Amino acid sequence: MKLRHPQLGAELRRGLAPVYLVTGDEPLLCMEAADLIRTAARAAGCTERNVLFVEPGFDWSELSASASNLSLFATRSLVELRLNANKLPAAGANSISHFLDAGSDNPLLITAPKLERSQTRANWYKRIESDGAVVEIWPLHAQEMQSFLQQRMNSAGLAADAEAVALLAERVEGNLLAAVQEIEKLKLLAVNGDPVTADLVLAQVTDNARFDLSQVSDRALAGDAAGALRSLEGLIAEGVEPILVLWTLHRELSVLAQLKQVIARSGGSIQQAISAQRPPIWKQRQQLFRKASERLAEVQVNRLLCLCADLDAAVKGASDQDPLAGLRDLVLAMSHPDWPLTDTSCH
Repeated sequence: MKLRHPQLGAELRRGLAPVYLVTGDEPLLCMEAADLIRTAARAAGCTERNVLFVEPGFDWSELSASASNLSLFATRSLVELRLNANKLPAAGANSISHFLDAGSDNPLLITAPKLERSQTRANWYKRIESDGAVVEIWPLHAQEMQSFLQQRMNSAGLAADAEAVALLAERVEGNLLAAVQEIEKLKLLAVNGDPVTADLVLAQVTDNARFDLSQVSDRALAGDAAGALRSLEGLIAEGVEPILVLWTLHRELSVLAQLKQVIARSGGSIQQAISAQRPPIWKQRQQLFRKASERLAEVQVNRLLCLCADLDAAVKGASDQDPLAGLRDLVLAMSHPDWPLTDTSCH
C-alpha cells in the first residue's frame, strides 16, 4: 500500500507490516515517519535494531543475513536499511526481494531520499507496495504549512491567531526543521498562556525560509502570483543562477503548450490531454496544469515561450534586457492572464 505521513500512525495501530519504505525530500517528516515505525516495532517485540548504511562498496549479503539473525537476548530485531542515493543497484533490488522471500520475523525499514521516477516502477518497489507500505513524503504547500504549524503549536500548548500562523509560515517556508525550532522558542517566550501574536513572531522569528526551483513553477502554474514572485526573489537571493530558473519555467511552459496543441487538434478535455502526455505528468502536479490551461489561452502560452527565448539571450549577455526583470515579468504573466507582457521578438 501507499501511505502519506498523516495516515501512517493509524495504519501502524492496525499492526506491523513486514517491510516499510520511507522516501522523500522533507527531512523532518521522513525522520518522524521512521520514528513512528521504530516505536511500533518495539511495541511488537523488536527490542533491537540492526542498522545497515548503504555506502560505496556495501556488501548486500549483509541484508540477506539479517533476515535470519537472532540476538542472544531478543527474538526479533528491526532491520534498518539506509539508502543515500535515489536509485537502487541491481544487487540491492535482488537482496531486498530475497529478504522478503525469506519470510523473516525481523521487519525491514528502508529509508531513502526522493527516488527517481523509474524506481517507482521497479519490481522491488512494487514488491514493497504489495507486502508492506511505501510512505511518500512530499514538501508541504503553503496551506498545508499553515495547518502543520497550527497543529504543532496546539500540541506545544500554544494559542495563536491566524495572522501569527500565516506570518510564521512565511518565515519558515520550506524548512520544517526551523519551524519546529521556532515553535519551541515561542513556547519559551509566550508568558502566562498568552496567545502568540503576529508582533511576537515578527520580533522573534528569524526568516528561515528556503526555496527550490519547483516552487516557482508550481506557484506560477497555480496562479499564485505573490507566492511565485516570493519564491523567485528567494532563489535569486540565495544565489541560484537565473538560467536554472528560466530552464525550469520553460520546461513547464513547453508541457503546457503541448497540452494546448492536443486539445486544439482533438477537441478533447484538458484531463484527456494530460492522460495522453508522455512522459506522464505526476498525479500530484496534474491539477496545476489544469488550472494553468483554464487560465491561459494557447496564444498566451506561445508568447510566454517567446519571452523565454528572449530571456535566454539576455541571460547569456546577448541582449540589453535585464534578465531578473524579465524573469519577474515571466512569472507574473504565467500567474495572471491579464499581466501586461512586454513585446517579444517572436511574431
